[in-house]
Amino acid sequence: MVESQESVDASTRDIHYPKDEPVCSEDDLVQTAQEITENEAPENEAPENEALENEALENKAPENKALFPPYITDRIFFIDLSNKQLQTISPEVFSLERLEELHVEKNLIVSIPKAINRLRNMKVLYLNQNHIQDICEELGELKHLLSLDLSNNPLSYSSLLVISNLQSLRQLRLYKTNLREIPVQICNYLHHVELLGLSDNNLRRLPKEIANLTKLKEIYLKKNRFKIFPVEVCQIANLEIIDLEENLISLIPQEVGLLTNLVKLFLAFNKLSSIPPTLQYCQKLAVLDLSYNLLRKLPRSLKKLTEMVDLKLSGNSLKKFPYQTRFWTSLSRVYLKNTGLHKVPISFTRLTSVRVLDLTENCFDEIPKGICTMKSLEVLALDDNQIQEIPVEIQELTNLKCLSLSENQFSIFPMEIFLLKSLERLYLGQNKGIKFTSLPGDIIKLQVGATEGGRSFAAVAWHFCGLQLFPNAGLKVLLISLGTWYSIRPGLLK
Repeated sequence: MVESQESVDASTRDIHYPKDEPVCSEDDLVQTAQEITENEAPENEAPENEALENEALENKAPENKALFPPYITDRIFFIDLSNKQLQTISPEVFSLERLEELHVEKNLIVSIPKAINRLRNMKVLYLNQNHIQDICEELGELKHLLSLDLSNNPLSYSSLLVISNLQSLRQLRLYKTNLREIPVQICNYLHHVELLGLSDNNLRRLPKEIANLTKLKEIYLKKNRFKIFPVEVCQIANLEIIDLEENLISLIPQEVGLLTNLVKLFLAFNKLSSIPPTLQYCQKLAVLDLSYNLLRKLPRSLKKLTEMVDLKLSGNSLKKFPYQTRFWTSLSRVYLKNTGLHKVPISFTRLTSVRVLDLTENCFDEIPKGICTMKSLEVLALDDNQIQEIPVEIQELTNLKCLSLSENQFSIFPMEIFLLKSLERLYLGQNKGIKFTSLPGDIIKLQVGATEGGRSFAAVAWHFCGLQLFPNAGLKVLLISLGTWYSIRPGLLK
């Protein structure tokens, strides 16, 4: 359900989950969790300076006219020419000597003009999603360039050597460039690189010289062909984010414990059957994603990871609730979908910081009453279990905004839902018990206007319930059949 960041577009991590989703999809609850936590720090890279994109619109000229009025060419610092079917970069661009940021991604450009070296103040250059094969030597003369994105281009290996001349570079993205190995020169000369994006390539190993990137903080290696966690990255002491999702990794070396500054570790969709106990030394670790591996348990020593905020273990055969969680007092989001769980320990329910809890596709025949004491909960997903009723104690979840109970065994409509004063989203579709033919009139209690406490019930998901009568409840949105949203006017279906 609420599952999970750096994609080829360098904005979010592109994670694909199995298609056999319950009524409330993973994406639905991810969006809900994101909305609820929207004021928190982003989980990975954020788009750079979105406000500047609007400024770029003002710099675009009408057709059949000069691209830039001559009287402002010395005042243009940012241009966005992305997604315009361009086959080359206009020569006019190279007259903008004060230009600092240029976006020409998502075009049809086949080569970088040699005049690129005239843009001596260039700091940010996006050339991703074009048809560039060779990188001209002149690109290497941009001595102030800080960020370069060449992702999704059919780059020749030899042309990548030019990049090693960009010794001021801080961010380098080479996603989906069919890389089979990283040029050693890049590792030897780019001493200031802090972010290295190499996801969606054909890498099987890293050169030992990558340890020369001593300032590297983020490395993205998702969707490659690693079979073993690359021990070379364990020598980069400043690393804070490692993404190795969707590889073939079956072993993590003990040296992972050397990464004492590690904050986020993404290893979902691999072949891990165990985690080394030395991970306990990564005591700044706050986000750990081990979803969809072959794990049965975690080392008890991981209880020392007391900074943990996000834990993702979905798709592992745990059978028992992770013992270590009782020590993680900062834990906020817990994802344990399809892990064979049937009970929740009291020690976990005493945690006061948990806001998102996903227990979808497990073996619960009731909602554990201990969960009802977790007053910080805002999102609770228990889809695809064997739950037949809701305990009255659920009213204690005074901050609950999203409740997902699709594909359970309710024989009557769970009236206890009306006790949830903060509820904004409810998912009750594909009930495996008796098919309801109507909604109770009290459903109107879930819709209170802004003048009555500011509460707004946003969505009800009701799939395949044989619904014939919908009361005049004033609900804003009703979700019917295969994830299609329909706006419902009050009384329309009465």
